[in-house]
Amino acid sequence: MAMDDFPNSLTPKLAAAGCRRPDQAAGNIGLLAFDAASRSSLETILPTLLAALGRLPDPDLALNNLERFAQKVIDRNFLLGLFRDNPRILQLALTIFGSSQFLSDIVVRQPQLFEWLLEPGVLHRPKSKEELAQEARQVVAGAPTLERKWTALRRCKSQEILRIGLQDLVGRQSLVGITEELSNLADIVLETAFDMCRSDLVRRHGAPQSAGEPGRTCECAFVILGMGKLGGRELNFSSDIDLIFVYEEDGETAGVDGGSAGRLSNQEFFRKLGEMLVRGMSETSPDGHLYRVDLRLRPEGRSGAIAASLRSCEVYYESWGQTWERQALIKARPVAGSQSLGELFLRMVTPFVYRQSLDLTALDEIRSMKDRINLSVAQDQRARRNVKLGYGGIREIEFLVQGIQLLHGGKNPWVRETNTLRALHRLAGQRVLADPDYEALVRAYTFLRRLEHRLQIIHDRQTHTLPDDVQEIQGLGRRMGYHPPEHADPGVVLLADYERHTTAVRELYDSFLRAARPETDQAIADSSDELILFFTSDLPAEQIRRRLAAVGFEDVERALRNLQMMREGQSFARYTPEVRRALGGLAPPLLQALTEVADPDLALTTFERFIAGVAARTTFMRLLAENPGLVNLLVRLFGTSEFLSATLLRQPELLDTFLAPEPTARLGREGLERELVRAVDAAEPGSGRLDALRRVKKAEELRIGLADVLNRTDVTEVQRALTLVAEACLGVALRLAEEDLDARFGRPDPAGFSIVGMGKLGGMELGYGSDLDLLFVYRDDGQTTGPERISHPEYFSKLADRVTKILTSITQEGSAYRVDARLRPGGQKGEVALSLAGLESYLVRQADLWERQAYIKARPIAGDPEVATAFLALAQRFVYHGPDPPDLAARILAMRQRIETERVGAGRKATHVKLGSGGILEIEFLVQYLQLRHGREVPALQTPSTLLALTALKSVGLLPASDAVTLEAAYRFLRRVETRLRIVADLSVNTLPSAPAKLEKLAKRMGYAPEAGASAQARFLADYAARTGEVREIFQRVFD
Repeated sequence: MAMDDFPNSLTPKLAAAGCRRPDQAAGNIGLLAFDAASRSSLETILPTLLAALGRLPDPDLALNNLERFAQKVIDRNFLLGLFRDNPRILQLALTIFGSSQFLSDIVVRQPQLFEWLLEPGVLHRPKSKEELAQEARQVVAGAPTLERKWTALRRCKSQEILRIGLQDLVGRQSLVGITEELSNLADIVLETAFDMCRSDLVRRHGAPQSAGEPGRTCECAFVILGMGKLGGRELNFSSDIDLIFVYEEDGETAGVDGGSAGRLSNQEFFRKLGEMLVRGMSETSPDGHLYRVDLRLRPEGRSGAIAASLRSCEVYYESWGQTWERQALIKARPVAGSQSLGELFLRMVTPFVYRQSLDLTALDEIRSMKDRINLSVAQDQRARRNVKLGYGGIREIEFLVQGIQLLHGGKNPWVRETNTLRALHRLAGQRVLADPDYEALVRAYTFLRRLEHRLQIIHDRQTHTLPDDVQEIQGLGRRMGYHPPEHADPGVVLLADYERHTTAVRELYDSFLRAARPETDQAIADSSDELILFFTSDLPAEQIRRRLAAVGFEDVERALRNLQMMREGQSFARYTPEVRRALGGLAPPLLQALTEVADPDLALTTFERFIAGVAARTTFMRLLAENPGLVNLLVRLFGTSEFLSATLLRQPELLDTFLAPEPTARLGREGLERELVRAVDAAEPGSGRLDALRRVKKAEELRIGLADVLNRTDVTEVQRALTLVAEACLGVALRLAEEDLDARFGRPDPAGFSIVGMGKLGGMELGYGSDLDLLFVYRDDGQTTGPERISHPEYFSKLADRVTKILTSITQEGSAYRVDARLRPGGQKGEVALSLAGLESYLVRQADLWERQAYIKARPIAGDPEVATAFLALAQRFVYHGPDPPDLAARILAMRQRIETERVGAGRKATHVKLGSGGILEIEFLVQYLQLRHGREVPALQTPSTLLALTALKSVGLLPASDAVTLEAAYRFLRRVETRLRIVADLSVNTLPSAPAKLEKLAKRMGYAPEAGASAQARFLADYAARTGEVREIFQRVFD
């Protein structure tokens, strides 16, 4: 056979071996046979090659990568001779090249690694963590610069991933062994990277210090906590690594050169350290990247500090920790840094994670989170094929195990285990899981994790969905070990096993986490049955009317019309019988949710409008029927807040807010500002940019409101979150205003400008519908630098006006905020923007006592940091260091009484939440009086937050502890009443409704229910009277 005919003659054989493109495959072989010697070697190994190809997942990929590799080898004849003399080595090469493009690229990039794989022992045993650590330290130590150290570490990681990946492909290790090695590798990479970054920072700033024994300091410890799969030692080939950074305590670094040069606070040092780590780990180079890092599980999520002190973590979890965080912390494990600090952290969070009392609500929240994941995934038509998040997938096993751990871990420490398989073993050993269930879950988990590995090792992509392509699914089946002739069609066998395992998982998941709800009363049960018939057939409307009245609808006719619209659709979009059958499945969870909401009439009206606007209604309503948690969530939103519901109706894409595993996660101020800037920059100039700002603002308000409606956060956190949204909007509004003015007038030089928040904004106590109380200040006189020059006072007045208009103008999306700048000197008649010098002159010579009270809450929000610092110093001198009038208490009391007389009136004193007897203002006046009186001597009182001031008053003994606790509880209660009044329509409502029906709805929004013959509103009013009565009694006692 002529040499030219050699590759072409192979085409039929290659096709028989499974090549989908045999001509191209033959071409790749032809490129290997470049001379007589290579052809001779090829002809010798050809039978082995063809036989091996038939058992590979992707024969075409194998030959293509084999040819790429051969091109990189210096002596190809030697390589082919090696294959000829050692068929096992040829089989090993083809396994890499035909199973994983990711591993193939590593070998092609670094051909010497193939020779390394053949060394004795490399593939025959796992490496210990100590071996990995020693090798990583050696390769990094040999690199002269930090950048080269990162490069060396990436190559080291790639080498080990190649070794572990090939061990997995050839079956040399179990799933447990593979995931543990991957996790050990990540631990060592993190430890090495931490040492590199820390050394670099210490060189520039000195070591961070913490207080040791009296008179001595010691180095401040730092720990990297692995969460998720890393924490559980069950990492994938393409996993993100979830991390939390914790340092021992606040302090500062030692500085360098024996002095204060380069000195930083510990918080700043560890922030820089965290940023360096994340950047170095995530950065992509020609050698790939180390790991994608996710820090969203840290305290306060995206808005939290990158590195947090141990004490701040303790305060956060005690005060704000949520069920999903308890669930996440089950897997927390110290992976790098100080092991002793990591163990201290774990001991600290254990009481938060594992409760001593039985905590059934945790199961409800876990189930609800999984419901939202189900719906999120189900919007993809291939949802059933999502190995991780889909039906019966990995996440259901994890949620089941973690739910049982939360239930039993408080009383039984043995079940506190980070690793899923080991946790299953322990639960079975404690007889919490029956042996058959344990065995089914272990088999399913092992199968699904192996399948996940096979999906991700192909291209190093974080994919979890089985392919649709028949050839791809067959290749995946072969990667899983289903080979002909034992399995005629590997893809079919794989899918059958997948269906068997996921069905078993879903049944067990349902039996543990989707237990039957408590029995509802007979009226609800009967109504659900009849509503199903109403949606699916022609049940008489009169029968439905009676049932709706029995369940509790006020406007039965309107409720009936809404149900008819849901059944029939709009006149121009009639629903099919299939849609009506889907509605029948939706009826029970919908009716159950409607009976539990404060305003079922409003909820059903809005729900109908929402359903009418959804595409693919049949699929969507089936999903709702299968996810009662999501139905309940939507109904609670729709029955609680018209303005939040309007946001969802106007922006239906925000449904993703409901579907995230942490549905109420917030971006934080910096993240939100970035989101606002992206949206504004992408919008059309003019009103388009203002609309974009409003849309993002309303989306974030929806997230916050959702957390509020679901009672997943308390009122102070809601106020803080709403304040952060306002701060971000102000920051972006200032940026837009400066761009508008600078184009015409140029920059003011030299000068600075700051927006100061007053009132609730300053105190981080913003509510729904709150105005923004603002003060605009600037420093230095002068002129702008542009073509049309104006004075600084004129420029900054225009800038303040422009910021105000950006926020208050009514566009297609409405207004963003109402702005009130009347707290400035001169009120509405005063200058809109004030120089610091002019403001100081006014405060020293003309300001009244009420202005001292107002400036307690003054807090710079946006603008020049130097102006902000100067303003704060000025405000603190004015508030806390001015002379107190001898009749300070009498004057504040007189002011309080005048407000009550002039602005409330006799008929509303008992019902005005803010200004009435024992209301919010009385608590604030009492606290502000004590701040003015004692703030100079007690710096802890110099805070704009009423609650923080109450805590300080209690701790220093200026208020009896019982009074402080009573006032704090009353303040939180009254603020919650205020939010429940305002969340309905985003209006500044402060008075309890007089109509009994509206008062009953308010009470239910507050969480009250009828009990022992007392209506919800009666129970609420009793508590309201008790709280305000206690406040009035303490207020009178303090001011007597």
